[in-house]
Amino acid sequence: MKDGKLRAGGWFWGPLIWGLFFVVLGVGFLVYGLTTSSTSHDVTSGTTAVGQHYTSDTSSGAFLGVGGLFVLMGLGGLGVAWYVRRDFKSDSKPTHVEADLRSTGVAGQATVKTVSYVARSTNTADGTTLLDLGLDVATAQTGSTTAHIQSRAPLETAKHVQVGTNVSVFVNPADPNNVQVDWAALATSTTF
Repeated sequence: MKDGKLRAGGWFWGPLIWGLFFVVLGVGFLVYGLTTSSTSHDVTSGTTAVGQHYTSDTSSGAFLGVGGLFVLMGLGGLGVAWYVRRDFKSDSKPTHVEADLRSTGVAGQATVKTVSYVARSTNTADGTTLLDLGLDVATAQTGSTTAHIQSRAPLETAKHVQVGTNVSVFVNPADPNNVQVDWAALATSTTF
């Protein structure tokens, strides 16, 4: 926790604790059910208060059933925790295509027309988040065009991106809709 805010991905602890609790409890029930079912098959019988006769088998089938259910619930919680942890630890470094576009693309300027955060995309490991951007792009070689992209941006820079912000971009000359924002240039050219 930093500055009183929960870290993104911190909620993975809930499913992890849930999963561990139910797996341990379920295994306990299974072990108890297996040990009591092999040692005793007591049958109790009696008469209820209204005179009905009953017979009850006190074997441990209920413990086995509940134990199995708890283990399945626990494994489900552990699966969710694993998925969340894997998602938040995923590598978000620039891809091969992005690196190529930075070296072979045409430099240009773009004006942000729409901006929104992609839900659950913040990666605290590298301090980035995914933005959904609508851009008006202009370059000397490709002219003016509009593009709709998703781009991973540093958290500190992303906080200040809004409609009307001008950003430096690299554009694929063969495909003007293939645009990469130069977040480093925005961070150094703007005082926050």
